[in-house]
Amino acid sequence: MTTATPQSPTTWTTWHADRVAAVTAPDGAAALTGTHWIHATGPTDAVEAPGAPGRWYIDDDGSEVDLVGTGLSGGWATPVRLAPGERVSDGGLTLVGHSRAGDVALRVFDATSGNRTSVSGIEVFDHDPDWEVTAHFVADPATVTVTSADGFETSGETAGRLEFTLPDGTDHTLRVTDADGGFFVSFSDAGRAAGTHAFRFLHIPAPDADGNTVIDFNRAELPAFAFSGAFHCPLPSAANVLDVPVPAGERRVARLR
Repeated sequence: MTTATPQSPTTWTTWHADRVAAVTAPDGAAALTGTHWIHATGPTDAVEAPGAPGRWYIDDDGSEVDLVGTGLSGGWATPVRLAPGERVSDGGLTLVGHSRAGDVALRVFDATSGNRTSVSGIEVFDHDPDWEVTAHFVADPATVTVTSADGFETSGETAGRLEFTLPDGTDHTLRVTDADGGFFVSFSDAGRAAGTHAFRFLHIPAPDADGNTVIDFNRAELPAFAFSGAFHCPLPSAANVLDVPVPAGERRVARLR
Protein backbone atom coordinates (compact mmCIF):
# COMPACT_ATOMS: atom_id res chain seq x y z
CA MET A 1 0.00 0.00 0.00
CA THR A 2 1.25 3.47 -0.86
CA THR A 3 1.88 6.07 1.84
CA ALA A 4 -0.10 9.28 2.15
CA THR A 5 1.69 12.44 1.05
CA PRO A 6 1.18 15.03 3.81
CA GLN A 7 -0.62 18.23 2.85
CA SER A 8 0.92 21.59 3.62
CA PRO A 9 -0.29 23.17 6.89
CA THR A 10 -0.61 26.41 4.91
CA THR A 11 -3.01 24.72 2.51
CA TRP A 12 -5.01 23.46 5.47
CA THR A 13 -5.09 26.95 7.03
CA THR A 14 -6.51 28.33 3.78
CA TRP A 15 -9.10 25.55 3.72
CA HIS A 16 -10.14 26.39 7.29
CA ALA A 17 -10.44 30.12 6.51
CA ASP A 18 -12.56 29.34 3.45
CA ARG A 19 -14.82 27.11 5.54
CA VAL A 20 -15.44 29.83 8.14
CA ALA A 21 -16.16 32.36 5.40
CA ALA A 22 -18.62 30.01 3.70
CA VAL A 23 -20.69 29.09 6.75
CA THR A 24 -20.87 32.67 8.03
CA ALA A 25 -21.71 34.24 4.67
CA PRO A 26 -25.04 36.11 4.40
CA ASP A 27 -26.53 32.98 2.82
CA GLY A 28 -24.23 30.49 4.58
CA ALA A 29 -25.26 27.59 6.78
CA ALA A 30 -25.47 29.70 9.94
CA ALA A 31 -28.04 32.01 8.29
CA LEU A 32 -30.66 29.28 7.71
CA THR A 33 -33.72 30.07 9.82
CA GLY A 34 -36.12 27.46 8.49
CA THR A 35 -36.86 24.63 6.08
CA HIS A 36 -40.58 24.89 5.40
CA TRP A 37 -42.31 22.02 3.63
CA ILE A 38 -44.93 23.29 1.21
CA HIS A 39 -47.97 21.16 0.36
CA ALA A 40 -50.30 23.75 -1.17
CA THR A 41 -50.87 22.93 -4.84
CA GLY A 42 -52.23 26.16 -6.25
CA PRO A 43 -52.52 29.90 -5.76
CA THR A 44 -55.89 29.64 -4.06
CA ASP A 45 -54.48 27.62 -1.14
CA ALA A 46 -50.97 29.14 -1.10
CA VAL A 47 -49.48 29.37 2.38
CA GLU A 48 -47.14 31.66 4.27
CA ALA A 49 -43.67 30.44 5.28
CA PRO A 50 -42.22 31.89 8.51
CA GLY A 51 -39.61 34.53 7.73
CA ALA A 52 -40.37 34.59 4.00
CA PRO A 53 -42.35 37.21 2.11
CA GLY A 54 -45.53 36.38 0.20
CA ARG A 55 -47.42 33.11 -0.05
CA TRP A 56 -46.18 29.85 -1.55
CA TYR A 57 -47.45 26.81 -3.42
CA ILE A 58 -46.17 23.91 -5.52
CA ASP A 59 -46.48 23.89 -9.30
CA ASP A 60 -46.01 20.45 -10.86
CA ASP A 61 -46.07 20.58 -14.66
CA GLY A 62 -45.30 16.89 -15.02
CA SER A 63 -41.60 17.34 -15.74
CA GLU A 64 -40.47 19.55 -12.86
CA VAL A 65 -41.82 20.57 -9.47
CA ASP A 66 -41.29 24.24 -8.69
CA LEU A 67 -42.10 26.44 -5.74
CA VAL A 68 -44.05 29.54 -6.66
CA GLY A 69 -44.20 32.62 -4.44
CA THR A 70 -46.86 35.28 -4.97
CA GLY A 71 -47.58 38.62 -3.37
CA LEU A 72 -43.96 39.42 -2.53
CA SER A 73 -43.61 43.13 -1.84
CA GLY A 74 -40.65 45.52 -1.86
CA GLY A 75 -37.75 44.71 -4.17
CA TRP A 76 -38.88 41.17 -4.92
CA ALA A 77 -40.10 40.24 -8.37
CA THR A 78 -43.42 38.46 -8.34
CA PRO A 79 -44.21 35.74 -8.88
CA VAL A 80 -41.00 34.00 -7.83
CA ARG A 81 -40.43 30.51 -9.26
CA LEU A 82 -37.82 28.24 -7.68
CA ALA A 83 -36.77 24.80 -8.85
CA PRO A 84 -34.94 22.71 -6.24
CA GLY A 85 -31.52 24.27 -5.69
CA GLU A 86 -32.43 27.63 -7.23
CA ARG A 87 -32.27 30.79 -5.12
CA VAL A 88 -33.25 34.44 -5.10
CA SER A 89 -31.98 37.15 -2.78
CA ASP A 90 -32.59 40.76 -1.87
CA GLY A 91 -29.21 41.01 -0.16
CA GLY A 92 -30.36 40.27 3.38
CA LEU A 93 -32.85 37.48 2.77
CA THR A 94 -32.19 34.49 0.51
CA LEU A 95 -34.91 32.03 -0.53
CA VAL A 96 -33.91 28.60 -1.82
CA GLY A 97 -35.93 25.76 -3.31
CA HIS A 98 -35.29 22.37 -1.73
CA SER A 99 -36.57 18.84 -2.26
CA ARG A 100 -36.32 15.49 -0.53
CA ALA A 101 -37.92 12.20 -1.54
CA GLY A 102 -40.52 13.98 -3.63
CA ASP A 103 -41.44 16.62 -1.05
CA VAL A 104 -40.65 20.27 -1.67
CA ALA A 105 -39.57 22.94 0.81
CA LEU A 106 -38.67 26.60 0.94
CA ARG A 107 -35.46 27.37 2.78
CA VAL A 108 -35.07 30.83 4.29
CA PHE A 109 -31.64 32.33 4.96
CA ASP A 110 -31.59 35.57 6.97
CA ALA A 111 -28.29 37.44 7.16
CA THR A 112 -29.51 39.36 10.22
CA SER A 113 -30.51 36.30 12.27
CA GLY A 114 -28.97 36.02 15.71
CA ASN A 115 -27.95 32.46 14.91
CA ARG A 116 -25.65 33.77 12.16
CA THR A 117 -24.35 36.91 13.86
CA SER A 118 -23.43 34.98 17.02
CA VAL A 119 -21.01 32.67 15.17
CA SER A 120 -17.42 33.77 15.77
CA GLY A 121 -15.73 30.88 13.97
CA ILE A 122 -15.17 27.13 14.05
CA GLU A 123 -13.11 25.46 16.76
CA VAL A 124 -10.57 23.10 15.20
CA PHE A 125 -7.86 20.73 16.29
CA ASP A 126 -4.31 21.69 15.32
CA HIS A 127 -3.26 20.37 11.94
CA ASP A 128 -1.53 17.01 12.38
CA PRO A 129 -0.08 15.14 9.35
CA ASP A 130 -0.41 11.85 11.26
CA TRP A 131 -4.17 12.14 10.67
CA GLU A 132 -3.72 11.94 6.90
CA VAL A 133 -4.08 8.19 6.59
CA THR A 134 -3.82 5.97 3.55
CA ALA A 135 -6.90 3.84 2.97
CA HIS A 136 -7.74 0.96 0.66
CA PHE A 137 -11.11 0.89 -1.08
CA VAL A 138 -13.03 -2.38 -1.26
CA ALA A 139 -15.95 -2.29 -3.70
CA ASP A 140 -18.87 -3.68 -1.73
CA PRO A 141 -22.12 -1.99 -2.83
CA ALA A 142 -25.00 -2.14 -0.37
CA THR A 143 -28.39 -0.57 0.20
CA VAL A 144 -28.63 1.05 3.61
CA THR A 145 -31.16 3.06 5.57
CA VAL A 146 -30.17 6.72 5.79
CA THR A 147 -31.58 8.57 8.77
CA SER A 148 -31.59 12.37 8.72
CA ALA A 149 -31.19 14.63 11.75
CA ASP A 150 -34.96 15.22 11.82
CA GLY A 151 -35.67 11.47 11.93
CA PHE A 152 -36.63 11.08 8.27
CA GLU A 153 -35.53 7.74 6.79
CA THR A 154 -34.82 6.81 3.20
CA SER A 155 -32.76 4.25 1.31
CA GLY A 156 -29.26 5.01 0.12
CA GLU A 157 -26.54 3.22 -1.81
CA THR A 158 -23.00 2.82 -0.49
CA ALA A 159 -20.20 2.13 -2.94
CA GLY A 160 -18.10 0.05 -0.58
CA ARG A 161 -15.77 0.46 2.37
CA LEU A 162 -12.43 2.07 3.11
CA GLU A 163 -9.99 0.08 5.25
CA PHE A 164 -7.31 2.04 7.13
CA THR A 165 -5.09 2.18 10.20
CA LEU A 166 -5.30 5.14 12.59
CA PRO A 167 -2.23 6.73 14.24
CA ASP A 168 -2.77 4.62 17.39
CA GLY A 169 -2.28 1.46 15.30
CA THR A 170 -5.92 0.31 15.35
CA ASP A 171 -7.59 -0.87 12.16
CA HIS A 172 -10.98 0.53 11.11
CA THR A 173 -13.39 0.78 8.21
CA LEU A 174 -15.86 3.39 6.95
CA ARG A 175 -18.64 2.76 4.46
CA VAL A 176 -18.69 5.44 1.75
CA THR A 177 -21.00 6.77 -0.94
CA ASP A 178 -20.02 8.08 -4.37
CA ALA A 179 -19.99 11.89 -4.51
CA ASP A 180 -18.45 14.49 -6.83
CA GLY A 181 -16.00 12.04 -8.36
CA GLY A 182 -14.82 10.76 -4.97
CA PHE A 183 -16.41 9.55 -1.76
CA PHE A 184 -18.51 11.06 1.01
CA VAL A 185 -19.03 9.76 4.54
CA SER A 186 -20.89 10.88 7.65
CA PHE A 187 -19.04 9.56 10.69
CA SER A 188 -18.92 9.82 14.46
CA ASP A 189 -16.14 9.07 16.93
CA ALA A 190 -15.50 8.73 20.65
CA GLY A 191 -14.32 12.34 20.82
CA ARG A 192 -17.93 13.49 21.08
CA ALA A 193 -17.77 12.68 24.79
CA ALA A 194 -15.12 15.43 25.14
CA GLY A 195 -17.09 18.06 23.25
CA THR A 196 -16.52 17.31 19.57
CA HIS A 197 -19.75 17.58 17.57
CA ALA A 198 -21.84 14.41 17.52
CA PHE A 199 -20.99 13.69 13.88
CA ARG A 200 -18.91 15.11 11.06
CA PHE A 201 -18.47 14.80 7.31
CA LEU A 202 -15.51 13.74 5.18
CA HIS A 203 -14.92 14.22 1.46
CA ILE A 204 -12.38 11.71 0.18
CA PRO A 205 -10.60 11.56 -3.20
CA ALA A 206 -11.34 8.69 -5.57
CA PRO A 207 -8.92 5.75 -5.25
CA ASP A 208 -6.03 5.21 -7.63
CA ALA A 209 -5.66 2.21 -9.93
CA ASP A 210 -4.58 0.07 -6.96
CA GLY A 211 -7.62 1.08 -4.89
CA ASN A 212 -5.70 3.41 -2.56
CA THR A 213 -6.71 6.89 -1.44
CA VAL A 214 -6.13 9.26 1.49
CA ILE A 215 -8.52 10.12 4.30
CA ASP A 216 -7.49 13.52 5.62
CA PHE A 217 -9.19 13.73 9.01
CA ASN A 218 -7.74 17.25 9.35
CA ARG A 219 -10.52 18.20 6.94
CA ALA A 220 -13.34 16.57 8.86
CA GLU A 221 -16.20 19.08 8.56
CA LEU A 222 -19.02 19.97 10.87
CA PRO A 223 -22.36 19.23 9.21
CA ALA A 224 -24.56 22.18 8.30
CA PHE A 225 -26.84 20.96 11.10
CA ALA A 226 -24.20 22.13 13.61
CA PHE A 227 -24.78 25.71 12.48
CA SER A 228 -28.57 25.55 12.13
CA GLY A 229 -31.01 22.93 13.35
CA ALA A 230 -33.15 23.72 10.30
CA PHE A 231 -30.85 21.51 8.22
CA HIS A 232 -31.63 17.79 7.93
CA CYS A 233 -28.17 16.28 7.52
CA PRO A 234 -27.57 12.50 7.25
CA LEU A 235 -26.55 10.87 10.51
CA PRO A 236 -23.78 8.25 10.57
CA SER A 237 -24.81 4.66 10.12
CA ALA A 238 -23.79 2.19 12.82
CA ALA A 239 -20.94 1.07 10.54
CA ASN A 240 -19.47 4.58 10.60
CA VAL A 241 -19.20 5.11 14.36
CA LEU A 242 -15.53 4.86 15.33
CA ASP A 243 -14.89 3.66 18.87
CA VAL A 244 -11.80 5.88 19.28
CA PRO A 245 -11.50 9.68 19.40
CA VAL A 246 -10.41 11.51 16.26
CA PRO A 247 -8.68 14.72 17.45
CA ALA A 248 -8.44 16.22 13.97
CA GLY A 249 -10.52 18.56 11.84
CA GLU A 250 -13.38 20.77 12.93
CA ARG A 251 -14.55 20.30 16.48
CA ARG A 252 -17.56 22.54 17.17
CA VAL A 253 -19.10 25.92 16.38
CA ALA A 254 -17.56 28.89 18.22
CA ARG A 255 -20.07 31.54 19.28
CA LEU A 256 -19.86 34.97 20.85
CA ARG A 257 -20.61 34.95 24.56
